[in-house]
Amino acid sequence: LERNRQYKKAVKHYTILSEQGNIHALDRNHAYDVMRTFTEAEELAKLVEITKAAIPSENRPTSGYYFARTVAERLTVKQKHKYAVEIYEKMMKISTNTNRVYTALANAYAAAGRRYEQ
Repeated sequence: LERNRQYKKAVKHYTILSEQGNIHALDRNHAYDVMRTFTEAEELAKLVEITKAAIPSENRPTSGYYFARTVAERLTVKQKHKYAVEIYEKMMKISTNTNRVYTALANAYAAAGRRYEQ
């Protein structure tokens, strides 16, 4: 679907896979393709929702965690800071490497013009 530029349909399929818990469709090796698909479909909010759902609830690195980190990093590069912040905030809740996530979150806040949070 992506190759045929049917991005809206591809988003629907990624959403279904995510809801079914098929995390293999969302690994960091495919993060760029997934991100491009959601961007082209103008569904960044849905991308963030799926990405946050891929973050494990336990304190261990998984493909979902690395996928989330990659997506958040790419969103920051693309200056979509609001979305990156949402992902980093969820990652902070479970991260074993809080320094890296905290630094990335702080950078996203700064880039978005947010100097502090209350």
